[in-house]
Amino acid sequence: MENKNHVIVTINRLNGSGGRALGKELAKRLGVDFLDKQILDDAAKELGVTRDDVDNLMERKPRWWDDFLRFYSHAPIGDVPDEREVTARNVYQTQCNIMKELASKGPCVIVGRGAFEVFRDQPNTLRIFVHAPEEFRINRLKEMRGLGEEEARQLLKRNDEIREKFTQEYSGKSRYDARNYDLTLDIAKATAEGAISLLEKIVRARM
Repeated sequence: MENKNHVIVTINRLNGSGGRALGKELAKRLGVDFLDKQILDDAAKELGVTRDDVDNLMERKPRWWDDFLRFYSHAPIGDVPDEREVTARNVYQTQCNIMKELASKGPCVIVGRGAFEVFRDQPNTLRIFVHAPEEFRINRLKEMRGLGEEEARQLLKRNDEIREKFTQEYSGKSRYDARNYDLTLDIAKATAEGAISLLEKIVRARM
Protein backbone atom coordinates (compact mmCIF):
# COMPACT_ATOMS: atom_id res chain seq x y z
CA MET A 1 0.00 0.00 0.00
CA GLU A 2 1.16 3.48 -0.71
CA ASN A 3 -0.20 4.73 2.60
CA LYS A 4 -1.40 2.25 5.20
CA ASN A 5 -3.01 5.00 7.23
CA HIS A 6 -5.33 6.52 4.67
CA VAL A 7 -8.98 6.39 5.63
CA ILE A 8 -11.26 3.66 4.32
CA VAL A 9 -14.98 4.13 5.04
CA THR A 10 -17.24 1.11 4.66
CA ILE A 11 -21.00 1.54 4.65
CA ASN A 12 -23.34 -1.37 5.18
CA ARG A 13 -27.01 -0.44 4.97
CA LEU A 14 -30.56 -1.66 4.95
CA ASN A 15 -32.33 -1.47 1.63
CA GLY A 16 -34.37 1.72 1.41
CA SER A 17 -32.41 3.52 4.12
CA GLY A 18 -30.54 5.72 1.66
CA GLY A 19 -27.14 4.43 2.71
CA ARG A 20 -25.79 4.29 -0.83
CA ALA A 21 -26.79 7.88 -1.60
CA LEU A 22 -25.29 8.96 1.71
CA GLY A 23 -22.01 7.20 0.90
CA LYS A 24 -21.84 8.69 -2.57
CA GLU A 25 -22.36 12.23 -1.26
CA LEU A 26 -19.86 11.68 1.55
CA ALA A 27 -17.20 10.56 -0.94
CA LYS A 28 -17.93 13.61 -3.10
CA ARG A 29 -17.51 16.02 -0.19
CA LEU A 30 -14.33 14.33 0.96
CA GLY A 31 -12.93 14.26 -2.57
CA VAL A 32 -12.24 10.50 -2.42
CA ASP A 33 -13.21 7.51 -4.56
CA PHE A 34 -16.68 6.02 -4.21
CA LEU A 35 -16.59 2.26 -4.74
CA ASP A 36 -19.77 0.32 -5.33
CA LYS A 37 -20.82 -0.82 -8.80
CA GLN A 38 -17.22 -0.54 -10.02
CA ILE A 39 -16.33 -3.52 -7.83
CA LEU A 40 -19.13 -5.54 -9.38
CA ASP A 41 -18.20 -4.52 -12.92
CA ASP A 42 -14.49 -5.26 -12.41
CA ALA A 43 -15.29 -8.67 -10.92
CA ALA A 44 -17.58 -9.52 -13.83
CA LYS A 45 -14.92 -8.46 -16.33
CA GLU A 46 -12.20 -10.49 -14.61
CA LEU A 47 -14.40 -13.59 -14.51
CA GLY A 48 -15.71 -13.15 -18.02
CA VAL A 49 -19.38 -12.84 -17.09
CA THR A 50 -21.98 -10.09 -16.95
CA ARG A 51 -22.94 -7.94 -13.97
CA ASP A 52 -26.31 -9.73 -13.86
CA ASP A 53 -24.50 -13.07 -13.71
CA VAL A 54 -22.52 -11.87 -10.69
CA ASP A 55 -25.65 -10.57 -8.96
CA ASN A 56 -27.49 -13.84 -9.54
CA LEU A 57 -24.59 -15.94 -8.28
CA MET A 58 -24.22 -13.92 -5.10
CA GLU A 59 -27.85 -14.59 -4.25
CA ARG A 60 -27.18 -18.31 -4.19
CA LYS A 61 -25.61 -20.41 -1.45
CA PRO A 62 -22.14 -21.59 -2.55
CA ARG A 63 -22.08 -25.15 -3.86
CA TRP A 64 -20.56 -27.79 -1.62
CA TRP A 65 -17.94 -28.38 -4.33
CA ASP A 66 -16.49 -24.93 -3.59
CA ASP A 67 -15.63 -25.91 -0.03
CA PHE A 68 -14.47 -29.35 -1.15
CA LEU A 69 -12.04 -27.90 -3.67
CA ARG A 70 -10.82 -25.29 -1.23
CA PHE A 71 -9.51 -27.95 1.16
CA TYR A 72 -8.63 -30.76 -1.26
CA SER A 73 -7.52 -28.98 -4.40
CA HIS A 74 -4.03 -30.52 -4.20
CA ALA A 75 -5.17 -34.09 -3.57
CA PRO A 76 -5.12 -36.69 -6.40
CA ILE A 77 -8.86 -37.23 -6.37
CA GLY A 78 -9.46 -37.74 -10.06
CA ASP A 79 -12.00 -35.80 -12.03
CA VAL A 80 -13.29 -32.69 -10.26
CA PRO A 81 -14.89 -29.47 -11.57
CA ASP A 82 -12.54 -26.84 -12.91
CA GLU A 83 -11.56 -24.47 -10.06
CA ARG A 84 -11.85 -21.60 -12.54
CA GLU A 85 -15.56 -22.27 -12.93
CA VAL A 86 -17.53 -19.20 -11.95
CA THR A 87 -19.23 -19.93 -8.63
CA ALA A 88 -20.62 -17.78 -5.84
CA ARG A 89 -17.51 -18.36 -3.75
CA ASN A 90 -14.95 -17.32 -6.35
CA VAL A 91 -17.10 -14.33 -7.31
CA TYR A 92 -16.97 -13.23 -3.68
CA GLN A 93 -13.21 -13.77 -3.46
CA THR A 94 -12.67 -11.86 -6.69
CA GLN A 95 -14.68 -8.93 -5.32
CA CYS A 96 -12.62 -8.98 -2.11
CA ASN A 97 -9.37 -8.87 -4.07
CA ILE A 98 -10.62 -6.01 -6.22
CA MET A 99 -11.79 -4.05 -3.17
CA LYS A 100 -8.39 -4.41 -1.52
CA GLU A 101 -6.57 -3.39 -4.68
CA LEU A 102 -8.73 -0.31 -5.25
CA ALA A 103 -8.59 0.72 -1.59
CA SER A 104 -4.81 0.40 -1.55
CA LYS A 105 -4.57 3.35 -3.93
CA GLY A 106 -6.00 5.95 -1.56
CA PRO A 107 -8.83 6.94 0.77
CA CYS A 108 -12.26 5.79 -0.35
CA VAL A 109 -15.86 5.08 0.59
CA ILE A 110 -17.07 1.52 -0.09
CA VAL A 111 -20.74 0.56 0.01
CA GLY A 112 -21.82 -3.01 0.67
CA ARG A 113 -19.94 -6.03 -0.75
CA GLY A 114 -19.13 -7.27 2.76
CA ALA A 115 -16.47 -4.56 3.05
CA PHE A 116 -17.02 -4.17 6.81
CA GLU A 117 -15.54 -7.66 7.23
CA VAL A 118 -12.92 -7.44 4.47
CA PHE A 119 -11.33 -4.39 6.12
CA ARG A 120 -11.96 -5.28 9.76
CA ASP A 121 -8.20 -5.34 10.55
CA GLN A 122 -7.22 -2.51 8.21
CA PRO A 123 -5.80 0.50 10.10
CA ASN A 124 -7.82 3.71 10.01
CA THR A 125 -11.03 2.13 8.76
CA LEU A 126 -14.42 3.52 9.78
CA ARG A 127 -17.16 0.90 9.50
CA ILE A 128 -20.69 2.34 9.38
CA PHE A 129 -24.13 0.74 9.40
CA VAL A 130 -27.04 2.84 8.10
CA HIS A 131 -30.52 1.68 9.06
CA ALA A 132 -34.07 2.95 9.51
CA PRO A 133 -37.48 1.63 10.61
CA GLU A 134 -39.34 -0.51 8.09
CA GLU A 135 -42.07 2.05 7.43
CA PHE A 136 -39.48 4.72 6.70
CA ARG A 137 -37.80 2.43 4.18
CA ILE A 138 -41.09 1.40 2.59
CA ASN A 139 -42.17 5.00 2.12
CA ARG A 140 -38.81 5.89 0.61
CA LEU A 141 -38.98 3.02 -1.89
CA LYS A 142 -42.55 3.94 -2.81
CA GLU A 143 -41.48 7.49 -3.53
CA MET A 144 -38.26 6.67 -5.37
CA ARG A 145 -39.46 3.73 -7.44
CA GLY A 146 -43.17 4.37 -7.73
CA LEU A 147 -44.03 1.12 -5.95
CA GLY A 148 -47.21 0.19 -4.17
CA GLU A 149 -47.28 -0.51 -0.44
CA GLU A 150 -47.23 -4.31 -0.67
CA GLU A 151 -44.75 -4.35 -3.54
CA ALA A 152 -42.31 -2.20 -1.57
CA ARG A 153 -42.78 -4.32 1.55
CA GLN A 154 -42.05 -7.56 -0.33
CA LEU A 155 -39.00 -6.03 -2.01
CA LEU A 156 -37.58 -5.02 1.36
CA LYS A 157 -38.21 -8.46 2.80
CA ARG A 158 -36.47 -10.19 -0.09
CA ASN A 159 -33.48 -7.85 -0.11
CA ASP A 160 -33.07 -8.06 3.66
CA GLU A 161 -33.06 -11.86 3.49
CA ILE A 162 -30.58 -11.99 0.62
CA ARG A 163 -28.14 -9.55 2.20
CA GLU A 164 -28.28 -11.23 5.58
CA LYS A 165 -27.69 -14.63 3.97
CA PHE A 166 -24.73 -13.17 2.06
CA THR A 167 -23.24 -11.67 5.23
CA GLN A 168 -23.62 -14.82 7.27
CA GLU A 169 -22.31 -17.06 4.52
CA TYR A 170 -19.10 -15.15 3.88
CA SER A 171 -18.30 -13.51 7.22
CA GLY A 172 -20.01 -15.83 9.70
CA LYS A 173 -21.62 -12.76 11.22
CA SER A 174 -24.94 -10.98 11.16
CA ARG A 175 -25.06 -7.59 9.55
CA TYR A 176 -27.48 -6.52 12.29
CA ASP A 177 -24.85 -7.02 15.00
CA ALA A 178 -23.66 -3.57 16.09
CA ARG A 179 -20.33 -5.04 17.20
CA ASN A 180 -19.34 -5.27 13.54
CA TYR A 181 -19.30 -1.48 13.20
CA ASP A 182 -17.67 1.62 14.62
CA LEU A 183 -20.84 3.62 14.13
CA THR A 184 -24.51 2.82 13.50
CA LEU A 185 -26.86 5.49 12.25
CA ASP A 186 -30.67 5.55 12.26
CA ILE A 187 -31.18 7.80 9.27
CA ALA A 188 -34.83 8.39 10.18
CA LYS A 189 -33.70 10.40 13.21
CA ALA A 190 -31.59 12.87 11.25
CA THR A 191 -31.85 14.88 8.07
CA ALA A 192 -29.74 13.68 5.15
CA GLU A 193 -27.69 16.88 5.38
CA GLY A 194 -27.18 16.44 9.10
CA ALA A 195 -26.08 12.82 8.72
CA ILE A 196 -23.62 13.57 5.93
CA SER A 197 -22.17 16.57 7.77
CA LEU A 198 -21.68 14.48 10.89
CA LEU A 199 -19.91 11.68 9.00
CA GLU A 200 -17.78 14.15 7.07
CA LYS A 201 -16.62 15.72 10.32
CA ILE A 202 -15.76 12.32 11.82
CA VAL A 203 -13.84 11.14 8.75
CA ARG A 204 -11.93 14.41 8.26
CA ALA A 205 -10.71 14.16 11.85
CA ARG A 206 -9.02 10.92 10.85
CA MET A 207 -7.51 12.07 7.55
